[in-house]
Amino acid sequence: MDLIIGDLVTKEKGGKCMIPPKFRFDCFPADGATEKECNERGCCWNAAVELPGQPYCYFSAGFSFYEWEPPINTRFGLETVAVLCSGGSPYPRDVKKLLVQVYYEAEGTVRIKVSALQNRQLITPGVNPSRFLTLKSLDIR
Repeated sequence: MDLIIGDLVTKEKGGKCMIPPKFRFDCFPADGATEKECNERGCCWNAAVELPGQPYCYFSAGFSFYEWEPPINTRFGLETVAVLCSGGSPYPRDVKKLLVQVYYEAEGTVRIKVSALQNRQLITPGVNPSRFLTLKSLDIR
């Protein structure tokens, strides 16, 4: 399943690494990232700073540490489970399974809730905050 929000990726030269700066997600959050280390992680490198705080090393379009189960339509939207790939991630304390629920709130607005799972049981303590995101386009494949 790919969740594509608007036109995040420019399909011109550079392909999967041509992501507008404001949509780049840091692939190497530790200080001192080098182009070599970034490439070893399979990420994109661009040291040209266009925005303050923009990462030099960022994930390519479509990159994921998780494999997605087919989405299931629910009464209010859809849900799916993401399972961590066998290689894990470079980050500590990986969550092995995630439940991703998409609620259709109104025209152009969805609520996305992500919870940790263990054997289909929620393991996140407390109340999960919801974030609202207004979309111009939503494409779920």
